[in-house]
Amino acid sequence: LAQGEMFSYKPYHVIAAVVYIIYRLAGGFAATPSMRHSLLSLTAPLISLQVVFSASIDQRSCSNGHETSSSKGLLQNSKSAWSKLELESENRSKSFCSDGRLIPQLYVLGAPKCGTTTLWSYLNKQGVSSETQGALSPKESHLWDVSLTKYWQPPNASEKKGIVDYDELNATMNSNSEKLRESWLSFLPECQPSLLADFTPVYLSQVQSFYNFDLPSNLQRVYGNLSAEVVFVVMLRDPVSRLQSDFYWLHGDENKSFQLWLEQELQSSSSEALHMSRYGQQLKNWLLHFNSSQFIIIPEPSRASTGWRDSICPALSGKLGYAMDCNRGVDEEFVANSQSHPALEEDLSADSLAKAYKFYTSDVMEDLTKSLARIAQEGGMLDNFTSASGNFTETEISKWLLENEWSESLVGPLPIHWAYLNMERDTERRATMEKQFQP
Repeated sequence: LAQGEMFSYKPYHVIAAVVYIIYRLAGGFAATPSMRHSLLSLTAPLISLQVVFSASIDQRSCSNGHETSSSKGLLQNSKSAWSKLELESENRSKSFCSDGRLIPQLYVLGAPKCGTTTLWSYLNKQGVSSETQGALSPKESHLWDVSLTKYWQPPNASEKKGIVDYDELNATMNSNSEKLRESWLSFLPECQPSLLADFTPVYLSQVQSFYNFDLPSNLQRVYGNLSAEVVFVVMLRDPVSRLQSDFYWLHGDENKSFQLWLEQELQSSSSEALHMSRYGQQLKNWLLHFNSSQFIIIPEPSRASTGWRDSICPALSGKLGYAMDCNRGVDEEFVANSQSHPALEEDLSADSLAKAYKFYTSDVMEDLTKSLARIAQEGGMLDNFTSASGNFTETEISKWLLENEWSESLVGPLPIHWAYLNMERDTERRATMEKQFQP
């Protein structure tokens, strides 16, 4: 029935439909993998016989001037459809629910302009849903930074012209844990066999150290005992490169100067735009509330597609316990949210570029490399990363970032940042290295 080229229904189509219906009905009662395997073994010969039969008949119909698939094409399509059926059966009985609501088991936390849309496209092909009540788009729910913020806004919010007082908001949420959970669940769909994910890319930055609103602690509270089963994907990018990409996405049509805008932001002590690229500070906050083993880190945007089949998809499938066909959609071209802009070195003066990297150096070298090393050491996953020493050192993390298009101004050239290397820190050795690496 799924073959669009078949121009009329014939008896063998009915046979296929009957076999499919038996398979789906029986699959509902096949509670264990071994039972489902037995069911597949019984029905597979019927499907194979039906496909060969339909192919031979449809090939004869070509003599009437109709163009149809060859038997080889039908067999290939049937094999693909059967593989999809098998995966659906594996996921059929699985759901991640609480109090009758399907709750997200996967969070793609961000950061913005780091490939989250591409990853959403691949996961959407796997049947992963991201739709919640009041979602701003099919991809992004913005449940915590928009929907729940509006729900919990204080009575005088209108007097403040919609500006959120995060101090008051956080205090209100902290004093009403049970009500917070009830309001969160009210935005989520009813429990069903499905995998729900949230791809809101600003969640990574929603931490206490900047907003005085701490999403990690609030998520831990609403999930309770289920919090250890949630999986987090963090997508990164050279922080200044991310900042430039985000600027052109937001202001590309306004004829603004990235150089002038950046200089103004660097003078501000509370720049939200600059904060979005402070991954080290953000990740450090998330690791206070969730286990390192729950995190998958992707170092740069193109890895969302180039690393999908062999690295990211298998890791997600394993951590989520959700069967995926990692070959599905790999040949398709997904349109990402991008805006053309000059190369970074052409867009900024050498002085401005140096200031921008100086702003992020301590965050990368002091917080980010330590957090990433901890994730690697404690069972998390760094995409496309291998440790030559087996110790997952900060030096190896820095090298990994360099290999994924991060600037030497942040992490190298190695091993010049001796103060952060995983080595003996005695006075004599420091003096030797200072002398060796002096300009």
